Amino acid sequence: MRSIHILLLTLAFSLFSVAQSFDCKLAKSPREHAVCSDEKLAALDSAVSAAYKSLRAQLSPESAALVQSDQREWLHWLDVVCPAHGKGIADDMNRCLSNEYTNREHDLEQVAHIGRALIFPRSHFLLKAESPNKNRVSDNDPGFGYGILRWPQIDILPAQINPAYTE
Repeated sequence: MRSIHILLLTLAFSLFSVAQSFDCKLAKSPREHAVCSDEKLAALDSAVSAAYKSLRAQLSPESAALVQSDQREWLHWLDVVCPAHGKGIADDMNRCLSNEYTNREHDLEQVAHIGRALIFPRSHFLLKAESPNKNRVSDNDPGFGYGILRWPQIDILPAQINPAYTE
């Protein structure tokens, strides 16, 4: 009887847990470990994953590949930028990740349908490596520069192209 109660409790808690976009058993990076250990970050990760999949599903294969490239670049960028903010402190890293995941979800949801065209967000994540002399201004200086470029991109599916424009 006791084992049934434990099973039911486990099932009840698992129904309310948030699933992240990757298997936590395979987590390697500090970002992945942070997402697996924080319910809010897991929920944000799931939301970004859902927004990313929704956007890609609306696009032509060529545009979906561009968004996939942007997403991979963003994930790498997170792994570089957020640990540097935290200097190893979990709260700072979680705060950084929370902000970046929230921003990315917002960006991925900025889709507009205008006539038969689809306008969707593109992003490029910039990193400037640490300078060789390593003269930092303060302890808060991460030793590198970073930034994000964002722009709208237009996708028109080939079947929607007006033949008058192709001649």
